[in-house]
Amino acid sequence: MTRADIRQRSRKKLGETTGVFWTDAEINGWMEDAQKDIVWRAKLKKTQGMFTTLANTARYAVSAILPNCLRILGKVWIYDSIDAKWHKVDYISEESLNVQYPDWPNTSASQPFLYIEDMDEDMFEFYPKPYAVCAGTNYARVDYCSKPTVMSSDSSIPDLDLAGLLHPAVIDWVVATGFESRGYGDLANDHWSKYFDKIKAYLIEKTNKEDEEIVMQNYRNV
Repeated sequence: MTRADIRQRSRKKLGETTGVFWTDAEINGWMEDAQKDIVWRAKLKKTQGMFTTLANTARYAVSAILPNCLRILGKVWIYDSIDAKWHKVDYISEESLNVQYPDWPNTSASQPFLYIEDMDEDMFEFYPKPYAVCAGTNYARVDYCSKPTVMSSDSSIPDLDLAGLLHPAVIDWVVATGFESRGYGDLANDHWSKYFDKIKAYLIEKTNKEDEEIVMQNYRNV
């Protein structure tokens, strides 16, 4: 579906075919909000980013190291030039880090094995900070979801799953938001429920497919 298709179908569900209560610009804006939320929740637009690490430097700005990042997916690796291997770095909340390693800001540089991140604060931080053999160009590797491309015209297509299976969820978001703006809580809640159900169904089917592929691979190896 194009942006024009989604807007037309949304207006039909909202009960107006022309812009009386909601302008095209409003609805277009809600579509962009929907795109971001769907990409975030369904973990779409997976991207592998690499960035340069600096010796004795733990903290980096997410916007600088991971262009267009919407969320980090938890798969982080750092390269060690001594053994010429990539080593996994696990996520930990800052609260847990404070409990487990109370003096962590003063820890000497070494091979990082944990990281914390806060997208609101534009912050990514290794623990411990990298020492010289873990510092270099593209020595860090991160899997993340990138922000969807803005639909710039009515012929644009949502930047979501390639098959377009989540396009109807954009309609549900727009309709729910429209009804909320008019105070129709029950109608809005009905469409929010449909919105979340579509994302849940997509994730379930995606997981099932991944599990089936693993089973088939194991079967072939028997």
